[in-house]
Amino acid sequence: MLRKDILRRFSTTVLSLGVTTGTWAIVDKDQLSIVAEIEPSHAEHCDEVVAAGNFNDIFVCGDEFFEVDFIATDGGGANVGNGQRYTRTPRADLRTQGQWATHFPQRPTGPNSASCGECHSFPAGTAAGRAGFNVMRDPFHTGDPGRMINRNTPHLMGSGALQLLAEEITADLAIIVQEARTETCATGSRTERSLFIKGVNFGELTIELDDGFHDLRQSHPDRRRNHNTHQGSVGNDGDCRIRMRVESNSIDHDLVIRPYQWKGSDLSLREFVRTAFNNEIGMQPVEITGDGYDGDFDGIVDEVSIADVTATTIYVAGQPRPVTKIELHQLRADLTATEGKAGATLADELNLPDLTETEINAIQAGEATFKAIGCSSCHRPSLPLSNPVYQEPSQSETYRDATFPAGQDPITSGLDPNKPITFDLTLDLPDNHIELGRFFRNIANFETDQAGNAVVQLYGDLRRHDMGPELAEQIDEKGTGRATFMTKELWGVGSTTPYLHDGRATTLTEAILLHGGDAQRARDTFSTLPLNAQTELVRFLANLVIFKVTEE
Repeated sequence: MLRKDILRRFSTTVLSLGVTTGTWAIVDKDQLSIVAEIEPSHAEHCDEVVAAGNFNDIFVCGDEFFEVDFIATDGGGANVGNGQRYTRTPRADLRTQGQWATHFPQRPTGPNSASCGECHSFPAGTAAGRAGFNVMRDPFHTGDPGRMINRNTPHLMGSGALQLLAEEITADLAIIVQEARTETCATGSRTERSLFIKGVNFGELTIELDDGFHDLRQSHPDRRRNHNTHQGSVGNDGDCRIRMRVESNSIDHDLVIRPYQWKGSDLSLREFVRTAFNNEIGMQPVEITGDGYDGDFDGIVDEVSIADVTATTIYVAGQPRPVTKIELHQLRADLTATEGKAGATLADELNLPDLTETEINAIQAGEATFKAIGCSSCHRPSLPLSNPVYQEPSQSETYRDATFPAGQDPITSGLDPNKPITFDLTLDLPDNHIELGRFFRNIANFETDQAGNAVVQLYGDLRRHDMGPELAEQIDEKGTGRATFMTKELWGVGSTTPYLHDGRATTLTEAILLHGGDAQRARDTFSTLPLNAQTELVRFLANLVIFKVTEE
């Protein structure tokens, strides 16, 4: 329900900012009061549920907040011109007080949707967006279509595992740096290390004493052309001063993995969620605007509480892992073997595939080809995860807020790392429970290997790669290179057409042929394969699917 105090504070905000009724969106404050009385708020906030601390209840509240269509009295949308609340074209031309270009924080896009679930909808909730859900971004507020970029909506399945992998890799990289620093300070000699974690090479590290450091790029011109070089002076124990150099185009200079967004720009799932609320939906989280502040002049303050972001983060982090058609085919066989005709009927209702031996053989042959031609060097089939327990807030200082962007203290705001919300990705995921008679299986949970590690079958490497000039964008939004993108995880790719960062590829074959840069050799090899081998490889990719039991 819309709180009366929100409307009172709205009046104060409008007066303090000098906004007139000609510049803010759709209805004035008196009309908004009428709307609130007749058609109250859609959003049910999660503050009480999060305070109680039960994971399953928080997951459900996050689910509802993710799916709800926010309306005017929730704060959905913003003034995007012509009395409208939503747009897929950024409006940097609207610069009058209260209009798009004056919103705080600045939006690079939208708002373009009334709910998270509206775009993340195919083939199931929290999955991907079709081509019609692409959004335009104008990060530099130029108003120039030639300097805007286009983004396709990725699926969110398995998202919690990506942050946990990023946390572990970042921690291991920090250990390598510390050991190299200690060695250089102890011996006075240059120390070199490969930043090789979980089978992935993130670059080369060089550490020297400050007085003895020289720029190795002068003697390696080829490296200078093909790699980014990060340098810095860092203190160590006592009087030891060192210089550190990281040669890599795959990771930021701070050696922190940022696993979200096409450019690898969002550090944590919480950051991803709160940014999406503001940019895409026009629902402003208080942790980025500040308490009681109407940053987009829609008449509502405190639109998304800290608890709302927490619950939505937990919901997205708890999404089931993507699966394969072969796995679902085996599920059909097991259901039928255990429960007979009733099991076969349920398998039909769940639309589980019934593959022929020929189809299975083609998928397996395609997987072998995928590895043989080098695709798996970037799209690594799996990475091990030592600790599958997701915690919000994170136990890693790097992956949680010391202060929120608006300046609040997370602990005094109820987000205490000593009292996190926790769940195990290998045991606790709520969706995709298949139950009938004696048969029960949870195919949402991540599997484990013999060493007890969670197996994250992401078909990715959490690195950035140069994708070649054909995929280069008009602008370099994040300073990482116009043609540089995070390796897109391929899990679920068989369910999420269109493909690539802007959805330009309507088929998997097109997506492969558009690869360049670091992937040029694998792409060229694919183009020379016999037709049957190419077809088998694409069938293997189409085998990587999203599965989600319809919620009651």
